[in-house]
Amino acid sequence: MSRFGALLAAHRRDKDLTQAELAEKVGLTREMIGLIETGKHGTNFLNIELICSKLEIDYSELFSLNVSNPVVGDPKLQSILLRLVNLPDSDLDWVENVLEVVLTRRQ
Repeated sequence: MSRFGALLAAHRRDKDLTQAELAEKVGLTREMIGLIETGKHGTNFLNIELICSKLEIDYSELFSLNVSNPVVGDPKLQSILLRLVNLPDSDLDWVENVLEVVLTRRQ
């Protein structure tokens, strides 16, 4: 997984978009967005420009070496997040439900 892809997926999810929705907005396939996010395929600057425009972010946010959120700076959490970013949205829904059950039981 590439850092670029992980950041792209994080920004996409931050905007509550699925891979399919972002793909439609930028004129790519859902599969291509998935390949870019997982680092299995690169993309050109025109696509990066379109993606950033649709996500309403600056280009630098996809190439940042710094993580602004100190919680995400934790190596354990970064490792977990990088693994989660590879999951399709349906699997993320499942993981979210599992977390909800676990956290509810701990209260």
